[in-house]
Amino acid sequence: MFKKLTMLALASCLAFSQVQAEVTIKSTKPYEKKGEAVNAGPTLSDEHRTKVERITQEYNEKLKAFKPLIKQKNKALKAELAKDSPDVSALEGLNGELYDLKKQEQLVKLQYQVALSRVLTAQQRKELRGAAAITKARNTVQNKPNKSPY
Repeated sequence: MFKKLTMLALASCLAFSQVQAEVTIKSTKPYEKKGEAVNAGPTLSDEHRTKVERITQEYNEKLKAFKPLIKQKNKALKAELAKDSPDVSALEGLNGELYDLKKQEQLVKLQYQVALSRVLTAQQRKELRGAAAITKARNTVQNKPNKSPY
């Protein structure tokens, strides 16, 4: 019950922030969403766009390597928990490995943010954060499924 209330409160807050953010973001490439034009992020020069695309591609490849490993560890953890008498030391080991993988994945995401911040201007970073907030709010309001394994 608490989780549902929390999600409902979060969705309403994000929906409100979506309305506020859409007013301030300007882009030369709006995209259509159900018949209305929505701004899609910062205006980038061709040079900046190329650099951002290269950095994004590079880090996406790094992040893709973590997904199957995390999924495998989650399955092993769930399988161990499903046993009649799960081994506590095995659970601790799997949980530690899963934690380490997620920590490494988070470090790659942080490195990506730092790499982008070196390429983009302060105004472009601000616009990018606003566009990300809109996307997050839209996904929450549209009840898109959470990709979390939990």
